[in-house]
Amino acid sequence: MQLTKNDLAKHYFYETELIQLCRERRLPTYGTKAGLNYYLSCYLDGVPSKEIQPLRTNNRKALTKTDITLDTKLIGEGFTFNEHARLFFTNYYHVKKFSFKKEMAIIKRRVETQNQTEYTVRDLIKELKNSKKIVNTPEEQTYQRNSHQNIQPNKLLSNRLMYLMQYLLLI
Repeated sequence: MQLTKNDLAKHYFYETELIQLCRERRLPTYGTKAGLNYYLSCYLDGVPSKEIQPLRTNNRKALTKTDITLDTKLIGEGFTFNEHARLFFTNYYHVKKFSFKKEMAIIKRRVETQNQTEYTVRDLIKELKNSKKIVNTPEEQTYQRNSHQNIQPNKLLSNRLMYLMQYLLLI
């Protein structure tokens, strides 16, 4: 498929479509929709595909509940938001059931993007406690899975442009 910068900005693409577009251009194919859009945008700006590196690494070794402590680093040690992390937070907050918050994922992705290798679970908890709800970030659209049917076309375009601009400010 022939793709232009205008096409990327004008059309809503599902994550699977973005992955296919990246695959066809030999670009990284994992990460958030924001990351996939970023790879395609770089490519369309003339950056050779060999020079476009993934924003996030695919870390396959996940920690277990007993491995996770307040001093566990969010990146580089295998920390993921999985059932083991849920059990850790359940115990930490002394609750029967713990649900991850969108803000937690947004913070973790920011830490990964900015390569904050010393950022720990303790830092995450502290930031969540001391900050207001995170809104209007590039991650926000990632969590609105395929809800674009309810958005007006002009609003969709302006939201995508704002989303892309905010994402570029994070890197």
